Amino acid sequence: MQEKQRLQNIAMDYNNPLAAKEITKIEIDYAFKIFSRYLRENDSILEMGPAEGIMTEQLINITDKLEIVEGSNIFAEKLKNRFPSITVHCSLFEDFEPSQKFDAIIMGHVLEHVENPVTVLQKAKTWLKNDNGGGGGNTCSCAKFPFSTQTSSSNDGLA
Repeated sequence: MQEKQRLQNIAMDYNNPLAAKEITKIEIDYAFKIFSRYLRENDSILEMGPAEGIMTEQLINITDKLEIVEGSNIFAEKLKNRFPSITVHCSLFEDFEPSQKFDAIIMGHVLEHVENPVTVLQKAKTWLKNDNGGGGGNTCSCAKFPFSTQTSSSNDGLA
């Protein structure tokens, strides 16, 4: 429950994320440009931790099979209202149990906010389809995890 409250506090402090935080729309747009090289039209995609949904705006143009898992009730409710056709799950990643496997998983600036990023990556890997080269994309910035944009295929997994 402590982790859930921490995420709520982050969400309440996110009044103007593009002006006040290190994550900018330019970074997210650039990450999407890279990720989109590996996504196919109508892929089933799970977006993990979209916060205010900047990447989501672009992902909905690729597929109608987009689901979101967001740990903050505040962000999850805003995302449900903003994107009513998308399934939004409000859950910690560590507790999330999807009802299906996905062609791709997108995490934008997520790993620096979880207690055990390796565990989250290992769990997310099990949510990928194995029959068609499912993969994922991740961006991360923080002292613990230097900024990088990476993609992976099912051959090397997410971790």
